[in-house]
Amino acid sequence: MKGILGNRKMIFEMIILTIVIIIQIVLFILFFHYGKNAPLIYIGYLCWALSAIFGWLPIYEFKRKGEVPKGKSYVHTTVFVDSGVYSIVRHPQFLAGILLSLAMIFIAQHWSVLISGCLVISILYKDMINADQAGIEKFGNEYKDYIKRVPRMNFLIGLIGVIKDQSSITEKKENIKKLSPPTDFIILLLLSIGLHFLFPIKKFIFPPYTYSGFLLIAFGGIINLWTDLLLKRKKTTVKPFENPAYLVTSGPFRITRNPQYLGFAAILLGVSISHGTVITFIAPIAFVILMELLFIPFEEKNLERIFRKEYVEYKDRVRQWL
Repeated sequence: MKGILGNRKMIFEMIILTIVIIIQIVLFILFFHYGKNAPLIYIGYLCWALSAIFGWLPIYEFKRKGEVPKGKSYVHTTVFVDSGVYSIVRHPQFLAGILLSLAMIFIAQHWSVLISGCLVISILYKDMINADQAGIEKFGNEYKDYIKRVPRMNFLIGLIGVIKDQSSITEKKENIKKLSPPTDFIILLLLSIGLHFLFPIKKFIFPPYTYSGFLLIAFGGIINLWTDLLLKRKKTTVKPFENPAYLVTSGPFRITRNPQYLGFAAILLGVSISHGTVITFIAPIAFVILMELLFIPFEEKNLERIFRKEYVEYKDRVRQWL
């Protein structure tokens, strides 16, 4: 009986949340051009982009690590998942909903969107608390330890924790495995293209200058292909979380210590320039920040550990980017 009542309550809350979200979306569409404060609009689109990231990554992580039974939805995990985006925040999809609601508030800048958005955010936050309780009931002490390690929704603290809280090189290696530069690149590339066509905010680069973006895209593609072929020829790994067998200092490594990341960043920047809209520049900036925070510090420490003086001398000769 208790279970039936609990299910009814959950269904009722989901219906209320759905109704309030639809109301906010309708109001947002009606007052889309009402907002006049440009900085708030830009913040809104940033929230929108973050919402897309936090909304999509859990699907990928659950399918990859959740041991979901065949034919079931990605939410039907059979094991506790605390990797990938779940190592940054405990409830990324609830956070995505909150960020999306904030995006509509900042972009529309209308009191009706604000009120409906506050209702959406309060319901989602309550759902987060309920989800934590459900996690404790399902996984016990394992989830209690998880609560101590990972914030509920503060992704900035979560990112800092991902970098600093791991004490050994082995643990950091496992942490890096949760994320992947090519995956980050693809997500940000699709996000950049999507935002350009959906929300082409303030075009400030026009032909023929936009054509220079194609040169950057070509440069990025060439340097990535060159690096990949060189590493394979040297029979060393291209993956950031594996120990390299050989310190490569030739080819593109003569001008940059991170040619693959430089190539990805160049492609993203080239796409932004070719589109010429402000919103698309979120992608290359976000990619560089992610590499600087999550990958490069670990990789360089690992290379110093393996190659010692040889790598230290290489670092003194060659810049990190250009």
